[in-house]
Amino acid sequence: MSTYQAVTSFSVAAAADYSSTGQYLLVDINSSGQAVLVASQGAKAVGVLDNDPESGNAARVIFSGVAKVTAGGDITAGAKITTGADARAETAASGDHVIGTALTSGGDGDIIEVLLGTGQHILA
Repeated sequence: MSTYQAVTSFSVAAAADYSSTGQYLLVDINSSGQAVLVASQGAKAVGVLDNDPESGNAARVIFSGVAKVTAGGDITAGAKITTGADARAETAASGDHVIGTALTSGGDGDIIEVLLGTGQHILA
């Protein structure tokens, strides 16, 4: 069931070419102020890449609301979500930065829905 709803987003330049691989992956902002895919498991993320920009073009980043996100493993609805090393969503473990809550379940490579902006914190 799709629950894709109003979101809050911003746009910044893409740090690389994400035209074929970036949409629905988790991003952070690099020291140049560009959107970059998260490359560490459990790391912080500012949001989800909602388009597929080429390098230097506008990357639309959703940081609040219900967003589509690519799962990096089995995720159950209601699970707290963190980043995987491949910028996909994973179930958070102790010490991970939590970026939101899964609203739908899915497996590796599936597109799930995540409620973002529910207070990023580190899971105890």
